[in-house]
Amino acid sequence: MIDKHAPIAMALLVTFVAVDSFAQEKVAAKKDATPTSVAPAPKETAPQLVREGNKLLLDDKADLALEKYDLAKTLAPEAREIAFAEGLSHFKLGDYATAREEFSQVAGSAGDALADDALYSKGTCDHAEALASSENPEQAMGKLESAMRTYRDVLGRNPNHQAARDANFKAASMWRQIKKQMEQQKQEQKKDGEGDDDNEKKDDQEKQDQQEQNDEKSDEDQEQSDQQESEDQQKEDQESSESEQDQKEKEQKQEQSKSDEQKESDQQQAQQSEEEQVSQEQAERKLREMLQELKDRQKARKKPVKRVPPPRGGKDW
Repeated sequence: MIDKHAPIAMALLVTFVAVDSFAQEKVAAKKDATPTSVAPAPKETAPQLVREGNKLLLDDKADLALEKYDLAKTLAPEAREIAFAEGLSHFKLGDYATAREEFSQVAGSAGDALADDALYSKGTCDHAEALASSENPEQAMGKLESAMRTYRDVLGRNPNHQAARDANFKAASMWRQIKKQMEQQKQEQKKDGEGDDDNEKKDDQEKQDQQEQNDEKSDEDQEQSDQQESEDQQKEDQESSESEQDQKEKEQKQEQSKSDEQKESDQQQAQQSEEEQVSQEQAERKLREMLQELKDRQKARKKPVKRVPPPRGGKDW
């Protein structure tokens, strides 16, 4: 686990150095300026307010320290050191979202040691949120991954930033620990699921045995019922067989009678067909004789006419 006070103490040290530099620049500017009129000195300057805020922050009075930083910001709104100090106060109060915004304003895309420290402090916001999300492992892992990316960005700017290196190592260790716990939980859930499956299988087996007993009883009842039905069916079949035998004998007699009638009818038809066939042959023969007689008469009427050839000489007139 990351110590929340470690990045704050380191950042405060940077803030104190920055405020001292900030105060020295203000004093030098006053010496170079040529006063045109005498004005009453303000009761407190921005560097003084920042120093008072730092003391309050070290005494775990972040809310009072934030008031001092806000007053200092009205006197020097462009001072990055004040924005950095306000970020530390919000971090101490647990307002990581606001602290992250303050640190982002100071960090920029590149810069000096103060910008590197601000970027590192931005990563500690994600790191602290991961610690607060212990009940939600997946969310905690996501925050740790974001923190590690920020720490690596700091090391990309300044490879000698020891605080970022240590924090990155701790975040990676915590990420692996959470992942291992999640895998163990999955295995336990799987075992519990298998246990539930065994219980379900046992219940299913008991149900199956009970069902088999019920089926056996039902089979016995069914067998008795089938036997009774079989006896009834045999009786019905016997009666039906006798009835069918009588019906068959009756049908055979009817068929025999029909067969005799059919034979007699067939004989009559055959005789009639023979008579018709003889009559038809006689008619055809008579017709052929008539046609032949007609042809003979026509042939006798036709006599060939001899043509007289013309004379071979000239015309005779």
